[in-house]
Amino acid sequence: VMDTLVLLGFIVGVFNPCLCRHAGRDIRLFYHGDDFVVLGDGNDLEWFAKALNATLIVKVRGVLGPDPEDDKEITLLNRVLRYGQSSNGWPFLEWEADPGHAELIVEALGLRRATASKELSSPGVKRTLDDIEQATELDEEHAHAFRSVCMRISYLAQDRPDLMYTAKELAHWMARPKTLAWEMAKRCGRYILG
Repeated sequence: VMDTLVLLGFIVGVFNPCLCRHAGRDIRLFYHGDDFVVLGDGNDLEWFAKALNATLIVKVRGVLGPDPEDDKEITLLNRVLRYGQSSNGWPFLEWEADPGHAELIVEALGLRRATASKELSSPGVKRTLDDIEQATELDEEHAHAFRSVCMRISYLAQDRPDLMYTAKELAHWMARPKTLAWEMAKRCGRYILG
């Protein structure tokens, strides 16, 4: 894919080779495997689709934009992208984290809306040294479940800055999870639920 993009005139990002820009056209793109997200005007997007189709099989899944024929919502890599206009007429692009992972986290922690799990307004609280010392290690089954939830929270945090700190704090417990870590994960789950 990268060779094809370079032949088409794209400059590959130094920090992240999945981010590219075209040398002569006003096109920016991100690719992941065989999925492309391309930013540009209509003519440049048409050119890109045709040029890429000359070497790869291309399926345009949608075009977000203001025109009536443009899509207003699309799912990409399990994330939801929406185009809209605010009440004052300014356009905006909304990026929603993968809702499926949020549901899986809540389910893995045994939290449900139907059982009136308490929803919280923050994903974490500060713990004291006494709290940490009094915590006992989880058995292997719960340790495995904790690690799974912890990684889902970490994945979700890529798109949810409000979860980044909590994800980092939970990751400290990956090697030897304790009851305190499980409580921290449940608190984060109740925050996600809310």
